[in-house]
Amino acid sequence: MESRLSPNGRKHRPLGLQNRDNNCYLNSVLQCLTFTTPLADFCLGRQHSSKCHSLVDGDDCPFCILEKRITRSLTLELTHDEPGQILSSLGIFAKDFAASRQEDAHEFLRCVIHACQYISPRLRTSETGDAEPFTGESVLKEIFGGALQSRVECPSCEADSIQVEETMDISLDISHSDSVKESLQMFFEREILDDNNKFTCAKCNQVVKATKQLSLLEAPNVLVIHLKRFDNVSNKIEKPIAFDKILVLSSFLDEASKDHQAEYELFGVILHSGSTLESGHYCAYVKDSLDQWYCCDDMLVSLSTLQGVSLEEAYILFYSRSNQRPASAEALNSSEGSLSMLSENVYVVERDFDKITARLKKLSYGLSSDHCDPGLVAQKVCATFCKEFTTDQLDELAADIAAAMTCSHPDYASLAARIAVSNLHQNTKESFSETVHDMFNNINERSGLQASLLDYDVFLIVEKRLYLMKIQGKVVERPQHMLMRVALGIHTDDIESAIETYHLMSQRWFTHASPTLCNAGTPRPQLSSCFLICMKDDSFEDIYETLKECVVISNSGGSIGVSVHNAPATGSYICGTNGMSNGIAQLLRVLNNTAHYARYVDQGGGKPSGAFAVYLEPWHADIYDYLELGKNDGKEEHRARDLSYALWVPDLFMQRVKSDGEWSLFCPNEAPGLADCWGKEFESLYMKYEREGKAKKVVEAQDLWLEILISQLETGGMPYMLFKDTCNRKSNQQNVGTITSSSLCGEVIEYSSPTETAVCNNASIALPRFVREKNVPLEPHPSILVGSLGSKNRYFDFDMLAKVTAIVASDLDKIIDVNHYPVDTARTSNMRHRPIGIGVQGLADAFILLGMPFDSPEARQLNKDIFETIYYHALKASSELTIIYGAYETYKGSPGILQPDMWNVTPSKRWDWDLLRDMISKNGVRNSLLVALMPTGSTSQILGNSESFEPYTSNIYSHRGLSGEIVHVNKHLLHDLTDMGLWSEALKSKIIRENGSVANVQEIPEELKKIYRVAWEVKQVSLVDMAVDRGGYIDQSQTLNIQLDKADCVKITLLHFLTWKMGLKTGICNLRSRR
Repeated sequence: MESRLSPNGRKHRPLGLQNRDNNCYLNSVLQCLTFTTPLADFCLGRQHSSKCHSLVDGDDCPFCILEKRITRSLTLELTHDEPGQILSSLGIFAKDFAASRQEDAHEFLRCVIHACQYISPRLRTSETGDAEPFTGESVLKEIFGGALQSRVECPSCEADSIQVEETMDISLDISHSDSVKESLQMFFEREILDDNNKFTCAKCNQVVKATKQLSLLEAPNVLVIHLKRFDNVSNKIEKPIAFDKILVLSSFLDEASKDHQAEYELFGVILHSGSTLESGHYCAYVKDSLDQWYCCDDMLVSLSTLQGVSLEEAYILFYSRSNQRPASAEALNSSEGSLSMLSENVYVVERDFDKITARLKKLSYGLSSDHCDPGLVAQKVCATFCKEFTTDQLDELAADIAAAMTCSHPDYASLAARIAVSNLHQNTKESFSETVHDMFNNINERSGLQASLLDYDVFLIVEKRLYLMKIQGKVVERPQHMLMRVALGIHTDDIESAIETYHLMSQRWFTHASPTLCNAGTPRPQLSSCFLICMKDDSFEDIYETLKECVVISNSGGSIGVSVHNAPATGSYICGTNGMSNGIAQLLRVLNNTAHYARYVDQGGGKPSGAFAVYLEPWHADIYDYLELGKNDGKEEHRARDLSYALWVPDLFMQRVKSDGEWSLFCPNEAPGLADCWGKEFESLYMKYEREGKAKKVVEAQDLWLEILISQLETGGMPYMLFKDTCNRKSNQQNVGTITSSSLCGEVIEYSSPTETAVCNNASIALPRFVREKNVPLEPHPSILVGSLGSKNRYFDFDMLAKVTAIVASDLDKIIDVNHYPVDTARTSNMRHRPIGIGVQGLADAFILLGMPFDSPEARQLNKDIFETIYYHALKASSELTIIYGAYETYKGSPGILQPDMWNVTPSKRWDWDLLRDMISKNGVRNSLLVALMPTGSTSQILGNSESFEPYTSNIYSHRGLSGEIVHVNKHLLHDLTDMGLWSEALKSKIIRENGSVANVQEIPEELKKIYRVAWEVKQVSLVDMAVDRGGYIDQSQTLNIQLDKADCVKITLLHFLTWKMGLKTGICNLRSRR
């Protein structure tokens, strides 16, 4: 049959694709898929959409979207087009991809194939009412699918162990080869299983040295070869890799294969230019039906030759088979050609279904036998696992499969957790004292020297008191051991307080921040989350001293906010070198490389290095260069994308933008002191420099504002907006000096200077834990509630919140004293001012449990009451600590004014504020600052709560696990719909098609729709109003994220000016937009 891509089928020149949102990776993949002849023929024939009836309210299934895109590219009589529907539906193909961010072309290709391969289309019915046969579902497997066979021969019993793995592409290691042919030889060469990688024979149970041979059981019709140019830390291998136009794989075919000749011809290449995976640029070369090669660089399509392909940049190769393979994948997997028939020596492991079922039933105690079927999980395990799985891997698979079934009933989540915990307990010691002993006596495998994982003091306490803990090559510390380690690491020999902290954390009332969980009790317990650094000075030595401090802090796991307002502008004189400054852009590229290096230093145990955020005031002469550094497009050498960017905005700038006035840009060397003052003093000095003609350049304020907005739209909110005057005006550290920056996420507002690096130790309170049932006796460890259906019989326990807040405040104050400070300037600052940051997580969960829509009047009132309680009792606890330890060193001269006074807010009568003011007036406080609402991404996952104070962004999401795609549903929604008898696979599919929204799902009652509205459906002005409501009880700040449909400059401007006028310290940190 003649291909539809034949000369009479269409014009040959590829259609250019616009790069609207840094989507060059997507454009390159689409070009190569469009010129994949069997796929193009399938799409042009509409063989999928003619059978699929998935259209729901204008939303297509993944394959329908791909079919439309390919058909449009092959038939449209234009020079270029916009891949709009693919971009707007990006989440359907790749859940974690962001529309405005550079992504990996290979990962996107895999996501597209996977999404289209595993769809469940609604089939159209024929005239008889029967569903028409659907032929498109396996087309991608037929086109790209192949099979690799791994054969291991046991020298002891001479049995063969065979595993077969389906594959849609081949990824080749190129670090030790110079060509694709050489890499293929290495890929298929015989491997010796020896030393720590010996083979365990399932037949004779011997652990022996063996040989493993990989072969090609089934060669695909279209071969995709991925060259692994990026190592595990995203460094790029830029060596030239030769590849042939004609490729023969016959020598790699297995003897049992029905295929004997596999020859391929190149028809597509994707190239990547740039030095890192997260940046750079993609383009594609494709060959048409007349053997003409074209270079497709987004919209620019030009006639080319294969010789134009850079051997240093070739990343993905597409080969079409010269001859079709003799049998499809289905034939090879049929009973006539089953894998067990391929060799007389194949040894099939007996899968003991009964034993697995019995174990899972034992773990299913208390779960619904009507809805949670351990036998079904065991069945799926037996159908999935490989014969060489260890018991650990078997448990991982079983837990993964149970987790994937959670969308059928919530009890499967409990079963998955029990399987995982049971597996961990089988590999760890029950005794905490034995665990601690092993951790303390840990030996470094490389050096052979003792490398204790515990501090000696903690070891002595644990040894004497016989508590828990351990490590030894692999994970041996149980979660409860970790919590006890943290409690003891904080409280040392204060065992009563340690036990109190341990119990509250075990019962999920609160959690300490990730650095505390990772490092508490270790020899160098760096427990702090956030550090704020000031540029030392403008000399060469001082600049590099600042960079050194950044590296040391990042290496210890702390995130960094660094102010560079005083960095000399382009062309300015540099102290001590008699040279001229290359400007802030060049300086920040050096800092970017510093961040890049710090990220690649192994912290041990998989702990990440801290990230960097840069702060600059908009009067700096290099502000326009600064706004370019974080953008997604452009050449890598002109960007610094490993940094986050923020603006420290004075009121005067906002006023000039509002009045459409002029804005003067200065070099800090020629107009000193602007960064060191605020309010009226800043305005006076700024206008004095204007009058004196010291400006390097005068621009229209609105022109600069527009550049800021363009950058924010492109990067997802960078630079962040923080309001300098508000941060200083509403600070209890006013007496210390001018605050010049914030933290990585904009929630920490503390004083820093060349001699003081500000530090903040964080913890977050789990708000849903305080929702309790009425008429139930108070107990220290109440059951965890789920869903909104019982909301009328629930209340929020403010008394317990008060108690937990006081304990958290005390914990964080102790951390200041036991902490290991990576730099002396950090110790100096923290000991002088003793700030802490108490945050929250799960506010959205608390609203749901109480049956409150997120922006309802009831939720808004609860929001105020919660943060009033936290602030009041954090202050109260801090003041009580002064009776024992005294006030913080710089308390004298502090304004002594509380946040409600600064915000002109009248507190409720729930707590006695007059009594608190008297106590503070008499004793002072132990901590200069107490409340900071940080993002809680990782710790909220640990406790199973929504992030911070944010609404849910979706009610459903998925990720890849051992057993395939695992779908997660909002646990509260799943619980409610299950109890109401509404939950089904069909309903789940509808929610998926609605991108996690329930607003247009008819089966769901209106009352539930209001409660389960996602962030995109909540008025963003309401989020700002709620931030302002709680702002009067937050003495640091809060990370405010905004979600906008079809964000544009007008919408963002309105929100920026609203946050400024309403008196927020932090404006918008992250801007999420969708088209």
